[in-house]
Amino acid sequence: MPSVQRFAFGPFELDVAQRELRHDGQPVALGPRLFDLLHLLVDQRHRVVAREEILARVWAGRVTSPGVLPQAMLKLRGALERGAPTEWFKSARGVGYRFVHPVQELDGAGAPRAPRAAPAPHSGSLRVGMLPCMNYTGDPTLQWLCLGLPALAAQMLEADTRLSLIGSATMAEYARAAQEPAPAQDLALRALRELGLDVVVQGRLTRQSDLLWLHGDLVYSDGRRVPVTSLRGPHWHSLALRWAESVQALLTSGAGTALAAISPDPFVVEAFARACELFLRGEYAKARPLLQVVVDLEPQQPDVQLQLLRTQFVMNDPQAVAFGERLVAQLQQQSARAALMAPAHLALALAYTQHGGDEAAAGVQTQLRLALKQCEGQGDQDWALMVRLNAAVLTGRRGDLADAEQAFGEVIRLCRRCGNLKRLGQALTGASMFDLLGGQLALARQRLEEASDLWQQRVPHVRSTIHTGLSLVEVDGLMGWLDSAQAHLDQAMDALEREGFLPYLGSALTTAAHMLLDRMDLGRARRLLALYGAQPELQHPLVECGRAGVQGLVDLLSGDAAAAQQAWALVHARAEAPNGPGYAVWRAWTVPLLRLAVRRGQHALRQALEAALRAHCRLPRDVELAGVLAHAAASDALDAGRRDDAAACLTEVSRQPDRGHEPALAALDLAWLHLEDARLGAADVIISGLGPWADQHPLGRLVQARRCQASSDPAGAVEQHAQALALVAGARPAWARAWPDARQAAPRLPRLLSAMHFEP
Repeated sequence: MPSVQRFAFGPFELDVAQRELRHDGQPVALGPRLFDLLHLLVDQRHRVVAREEILARVWAGRVTSPGVLPQAMLKLRGALERGAPTEWFKSARGVGYRFVHPVQELDGAGAPRAPRAAPAPHSGSLRVGMLPCMNYTGDPTLQWLCLGLPALAAQMLEADTRLSLIGSATMAEYARAAQEPAPAQDLALRALRELGLDVVVQGRLTRQSDLLWLHGDLVYSDGRRVPVTSLRGPHWHSLALRWAESVQALLTSGAGTALAAISPDPFVVEAFARACELFLRGEYAKARPLLQVVVDLEPQQPDVQLQLLRTQFVMNDPQAVAFGERLVAQLQQQSARAALMAPAHLALALAYTQHGGDEAAAGVQTQLRLALKQCEGQGDQDWALMVRLNAAVLTGRRGDLADAEQAFGEVIRLCRRCGNLKRLGQALTGASMFDLLGGQLALARQRLEEASDLWQQRVPHVRSTIHTGLSLVEVDGLMGWLDSAQAHLDQAMDALEREGFLPYLGSALTTAAHMLLDRMDLGRARRLLALYGAQPELQHPLVECGRAGVQGLVDLLSGDAAAAQQAWALVHARAEAPNGPGYAVWRAWTVPLLRLAVRRGQHALRQALEAALRAHCRLPRDVELAGVLAHAAASDALDAGRRDDAAACLTEVSRQPDRGHEPALAALDLAWLHLEDARLGAADVIISGLGPWADQHPLGRLVQARRCQASSDPAGAVEQHAQALALVAGARPAWARAWPDARQAAPRLPRLLSAMHFEP
């Protein structure tokens, strides 16, 4: 709707197009700053305009003194007070100003326009204020936390484009300037009314033993109070970030705003809020029965059903597909709940990927398309980015790396354009994993470093910080930077111990760190096992598979192959169960055990694992797993002196080096064997087809150095070797020693070139 160009209030008329204030038809002299200030306050008269907003919009980008705004308001009052004193403005002490005199909007001809309703809050502009926490610990030395916790939480929430945050210092000043002592809930309601807010966040700090608890409520303008609680913990910084994550999820997921419509029964509302909190904490096994109770009491509430669908999905419940289809059909008949359509479509699409079978691909695409259409129709940019991000991930998981790169590139571009830093960080981390499979190692690391900087400097987010760190583990592992990879893994484990283990992070750990697990020393493996075991209340298939998988590594590193096989049997049984995490997690723990068994000469365990891998129905479509088995067979053939058989094992899997690191490593190994056997033409064909792997992977550079040496090009060999050493800066010393001097004859390594990834 076009902005209003003329306003009338008392004897004054404000003409925006002519930039003129008139009193009874006569111009009033106002400087450009005072005119812009008056226009802003009149146009936004339905609310208190914060000082920060006024300075940003009227004195845009200019350095100002603390007194510039009060002085401008004094001059503006003087310009308006002609005759009898009139109240034009109200000052919300420490916060800002509001224009309170009645205003009439005029059309182009000067006739009064129909009154314009005050803007209703919506998902893209919730005005949120965070009051200082109340200190119920009995310890006055913790009073500083009551200001610090909301301030830290506000830093994170400010990055969410769906929310408009009043500064924490402003809210603290407002609370301090309250004229009379009042109950806490009265202060929240006053702030809502006087500051024109949609939601006030109000926390209470308590202590139990040596742990801090941060309880509180979201107080809405209609009087509703939605309880929200942070995880307990001794670390106040992580407590603030968890508090912010919980508040953000309730404000933006629809759960908070929908509570008033769920039930008139306070028990039902409280139970649903508690279930949402448990879901955010990762305690799905506790959240699910509570959600089921609420569904039983209020069977027609789609908000509760949507949360139950999400819980079924993360718990790998086969009933999620049928439940989601019924929910979507129900929502399509309830136009009043259109805001839930996009989340429901997305949840159903993800459920299809788990339990819909091969025929579900069309259903996944249909649900994603409907979700995106719904988001775009409602103008919900954040949810549209989330849907696009999930679609890009699913595209990459199908093996369509070029399409995934294009999809991620579009999401990253949109995030940068709209300034959504949280989705940008998530998109950068997701894209990096498929960059790795395509050999774009430098690009993957660049994206992860940018994402890491976002989480650490601009958008603090605990879970995303850990997830990005685990992705760096995989990048460093692929590039041979094992010291760096181990450091990132230790940092991730430190964070998991400090923050509390979440099941989806268990998935990230099994996916990202499996390349390092078979190189771990016994102490690190036991520490990881303790991390899993310290969370018995998280009854989740991923956690159970993780415990069993790490136990198998500990047993094998301790020399007990029989116990390792028993542990792997538990992984197999749990992952392949009807509600298990499935093939990807099963493979993620089976492959490290296989590599460790090969390296340690545990033939019985190795045979059992290889037989299970070869018998799996997913093997024909899994180029990564085919590469693992091909490398094991080629290694055996080389040990027996059968070089032609080793080359034959690698040939088939190396035909698509752009499909993942295992096919690429097979191609590098095959080229290395051809060069050692003086088959330069065959080696050239392979090297030319390696794409980014030839230049961005240190082993690719070593192969090219060997090719230059075989072609009597010592200068080229020196250059390629220097590039390889630059890529492996900080990597395993053996990589640098593998070629002591590029001007000397290349050594005939006793094993495959890729064996440098998996040295004892």
